[in-house]
Amino acid sequence: MFQAAKSAKLALDSTLLGDSLEALFAPAQLIDDVQWVSGFAGPSLQRLLHVPALRERGPQRDALGKMPELALAWRRLACGEVRLGDWLPQHDAEWAAYSDFVSFVMYASTLIELHEKPSLRRLQHLLGLAALRLKLDPLIHRQPELAVRLGIMIDTPGYLVAVEIAAACQLRVASVRNAISRREMIADPAHGVPVDAALDWMVQRRGFLYPVINAITPGRRINGRLANQWLLQDPRVEQLRRVTRLRMMQWRVLGSQRCFGVNEQGLHHCLVTLPANDPDGLAAAGLKALEDRSDDSAVALYRQSFAAAVVGDGAGEAPIHQGVVPTMQALDTLLDYLADAAQAARGAPSDLPCQADQE
Repeated sequence: MFQAAKSAKLALDSTLLGDSLEALFAPAQLIDDVQWVSGFAGPSLQRLLHVPALRERGPQRDALGKMPELALAWRRLACGEVRLGDWLPQHDAEWAAYSDFVSFVMYASTLIELHEKPSLRRLQHLLGLAALRLKLDPLIHRQPELAVRLGIMIDTPGYLVAVEIAAACQLRVASVRNAISRREMIADPAHGVPVDAALDWMVQRRGFLYPVINAITPGRRINGRLANQWLLQDPRVEQLRRVTRLRMMQWRVLGSQRCFGVNEQGLHHCLVTLPANDPDGLAAAGLKALEDRSDDSAVALYRQSFAAAVVGDGAGEAPIHQGVVPTMQALDTLLDYLADAAQAARGAPSDLPCQADQE
């Protein structure tokens, strides 16, 4: 197997930013890239590694044959297709193999750096993006030795420069620099934008590759799109329907008729709408900027979407409230409150029933 002398410091290629990752890192393209690099640099690599019998199939030749498979594994991490905890190797041999691919790309780059071939640039950019993914993840903050074990060097931990933010959001570098100049993110002149501030800005970008990082970090900013994705796996709620006219996904607290809606594709905020007679409790549970929208021109649509039935005096006219859930921690607290409130009301006729049919 290949062994790097030290952890590799990998650079992103700004000329490749802004392109579709599906096209840039298409699996067939990556396999072709690895095979080209292997064919060009493989013999030299084997000589440098003192493989005694180049014509015989041996461990080093087997290692080269595994590079396409390893490229696709690194692609899953770099493109945000998997959680870091689920991606990390389970056995020493897997750790070594993942590190082998890093060494393969780095060694090859020193051999063919004079050749303007897109294959190597793509592979270097792939690992640069994977290194950025590691840099952002809270697991790496707590256990930086994991990155070292993979053969990756984290440059300027805790801070991001414009090219890294652009890569994470599939934007052009100029767009990020403009945002920094408008002070949408406050940058340290010596280091860059603090990771926390960058994550809160990046989650508001449609092309952000790693929203799961905001979801698994309780204090990070969230939006409606991320909240809806996360609620799909929350055992406390069930998905009812998509209300297209209101751009809202509707949910129900299990075991109750307590319902709420979340803006389906909202990028800037997680906006929650629900019929409620307990605004003080909702505000105490973390719902910010809470407003009574009962006089809104769209209130009839909201009431129809929640299908409020008249079960008791004025129950069908329960006020429609709307507020912002700023973080995943706040969303968790709100769900607990709604579940507790529903449980406390159990046994009495429910005044906020919902229907689960599709519109």
